[in-house]
Amino acid sequence: MEKEISGGLLSSESDVEILTGERGRVDDVALYYSAQIQRYPLLTAEKELEYLSSYFEDRDSSTMGVLVNHNLRMVCSRARRFLWTNLPLSDLIQEGVIGLMEAIERFEPMKGFRLSTYAIHHIDNKIRRYVQENSSSVWVPINVQSLSRKVQRKLKSASGSQGERER
Repeated sequence: MEKEISGGLLSSESDVEILTGERGRVDDVALYYSAQIQRYPLLTAEKELEYLSSYFEDRDSSTMGVLVNHNLRMVCSRARRFLWTNLPLSDLIQEGVIGLMEAIERFEPMKGFRLSTYAIHHIDNKIRRYVQENSSSVWVPINVQSLSRKVQRKLKSASGSQGERER
C-alpha cells in the first residue's frame, strides 16, 4: 500500500527521502510513524522516570505505549541506518519498536541511566538480526554470518598492514 506524497506531513521530496531513503513514494506505515514522531516530543529525564516507575508498578500496556511513542524518533533514526539493505523502512522500524519494547521490559531505572542509552543496543540488535535473516536469498545461520564478517575484517586489516610494510 503505497501513496503518492502531496502535501501534509511530508510535503517535500527531501522529507520523503529522509524518512524512506526513496524519492516520491512512502508506505502507509512510514507515514504513520512520521505522524507519531511529530506528535510526541522527547521526554525529560524526570518525566521518563515517572512513566517507567508507573509501568513497573502496574505493567500497564498503555504506559508502555506512551514510552514507545515518545522514543519512536530514536527508533526511526536507528532504522534509517539500515536502508542500504533495501528492506522496507517500515519493517525496519517495526523491528526496532520490538527491540525498544524489550528494552523497556528489561530496563532498570535505578542504575541512573536514561532509557535511550540502554535501548539503543536492543533496537540495533533487533534490526540487525532482522536484516541478517531477510537480506539474503540463501539462508545462512547468523553465527556463520558473524564469523564470516570477522574473518573478512581480519583479512582486510592484515592486507592493509602488509601493504604499509612494503612501502
